[in-house]
Amino acid sequence: MTGEENPTDAFERFMQAFPQRDGGDPREPAQAAWSRAIDRGADPQTIIGGALAYATATEGRPLRYIMGVRRWLNESRWREAVSPKIAEKPRLIWIDYGSPEWWAWSNHYRATKGKSPPVDVKGGWRFPSLNPPEPQPMAA
Repeated sequence: MTGEENPTDAFERFMQAFPQRDGGDPREPAQAAWSRAIDRGADPQTIIGGALAYATATEGRPLRYIMGVRRWLNESRWREAVSPKIAEKPRLIWIDYGSPEWWAWSNHYRATKGKSPPVDVKGGWRFPSLNPPEPQPMAA
């Protein structure tokens, strides 16, 4: 934390960075857990960075599976959220079944995996990009 930053401001930035979940997070218990983490010597910037990494890692996950702020802080989860394993997780793009992009991915799956891509309950699937990679020419 910079010498001029108010601890309340750091907490607010943390709350903005942390992913939303079903049922929300009561602010008072979250503030108390934040204060305990800081009192134990945790760096506010590291915690905020961990919250951003956790938000990225859980993007697209059903909201009921997002951990509550208080538990996340009490378990010092920011330590694992900034690990390279999570930070390097590729972002996936959800594509609606039947769209032109879906058919491009479907053709790519059939050509490379011998099967069609799965379809989730929302009627689509997550792919690493909007369009599949271009087919590579066969080596002679």
